[in-house]
Amino acid sequence: MENSEIYEQALAWGLENYPESPEIHHLAFASVVQFACTGKNRRDVIKTMRTLVAMDIFHLNHSETLSFDNAVQLFKDSCYGEIVIEHAKKWKHDRPEDDDEKDIKKADELMSNLYSKFIHDSKRDQ
Repeated sequence: MENSEIYEQALAWGLENYPESPEIHHLAFASVVQFACTGKNRRDVIKTMRTLVAMDIFHLNHSETLSFDNAVQLFKDSCYGEIVIEHAKKWKHDRPEDDDEKDIKKADELMSNLYSKFIHDSKRDQ
């Protein structure tokens, strides 16, 4: 299967399975699935906290390309699931420019809560 076919198939899969997700989630998902299946990025690759986390997952666990189904299973949670601390750290460190506003708000909330709890519960407060 060619790069563009994989990308289009991933977009269709995302739209069918996560129809309420913002377009940027679908584009991020399709980008990482295409990369995992072919080893090649699109010229217009989407850079979001979701794609960065997905790429970390891929690089930490795989040294070869994946089948479409394996790529879908590997990336669906990081691209469509809840924003978790790994996403928030990517947002804080890299400040990707294509992120969804709701994702940014959630990432900022997570980081704020993490730092306020860390400082509040420290021995310096005593």
